[in-house]
Amino acid sequence: MDERGATLWPAGGDLDSWFVPVPVRRGLWLICEPGHVQSYLVEGRDRAILIDTGTGIAPIAPLVRRLTTKPIEVVLTHNHFDHIGGNADFDRIAIHPAGVAGLRAGRPAESLRGYIAGARGMLARGARLRALDAEGFNMLHPEQIVRPFPPDFDPERYAIAPSEAIAMLEDGQVLDLGARALEVIYTPGHSPDGICLLDRAGRILFTADTVYAGPLYAQTPGADLDAYLASLRRLEPLIDSVDLLLPAHNRVPLDPPIICEMIAGFEALLAGRAPIEVSEADSLGRRTRAAHFGRFSVLLPA
Repeated sequence: MDERGATLWPAGGDLDSWFVPVPVRRGLWLICEPGHVQSYLVEGRDRAILIDTGTGIAPIAPLVRRLTTKPIEVVLTHNHFDHIGGNADFDRIAIHPAGVAGLRAGRPAESLRGYIAGARGMLARGARLRALDAEGFNMLHPEQIVRPFPPDFDPERYAIAPSEAIAMLEDGQVLDLGARALEVIYTPGHSPDGICLLDRAGRILFTADTVYAGPLYAQTPGADLDAYLASLRRLEPLIDSVDLLLPAHNRVPLDPPIICEMIAGFEALLAGRAPIEVSEADSLGRRTRAAHFGRFSVLLPA
């Protein structure tokens, strides 16, 4: 990162703030829900784009409107619940056509109870991690510290209301923000509506849930291993033309060559050369199997 965001981080490491905003470059912020998901605010001369609206556990809109005075449009990388939770606070939303039905369906509370249980367990483990870090490691940044649910959040009633997109995103489409542009790259595999976004001039690739370090979710409905590999191969030619990969989960930023590692891993998996093990539950409490490849793994249905 170019900057650490000290001016936006509450003094004393206050954990009351659900979001941690981190300036990456001029006109670009990482908006982190630590341990959950990462959204990005990209500002141009004329307007700003919010890439994903987070889990909805806390409203993202007030923070975004403090960071920019430009008109804000939401661009969704796909319709999974942890990327659409704040949609209700925005009027202008765009998504790939394959994600429209998912937005309209919303997410009822019963479908998210496994996620709430997992988040509580992660918070307990995070407290142990903080204690170890305080003993001498001193390596954790604020955006890596899992925090408790906001006081006004009711976990038992956590649900995501249906929302509607007013614009459709197509492969190759250029989103002009004024003196800045984002190109849409259709990357199904993790989900049928998945996209990445390329800031070609800034040499930045927003990889959403297509590329990140950690367990890649290929066990969810609509996931497709062959499509996932094809999408990774589409991204491979960009490796030499980008400096930053900004994913929606875990470590930020990533080095572009991780795409080659993932291609090799998916090729081995599809060729039957990758050992598959029984894994722990995923973030929604579902049992999975997993193939492990060093910096990442691929989760598969149990």
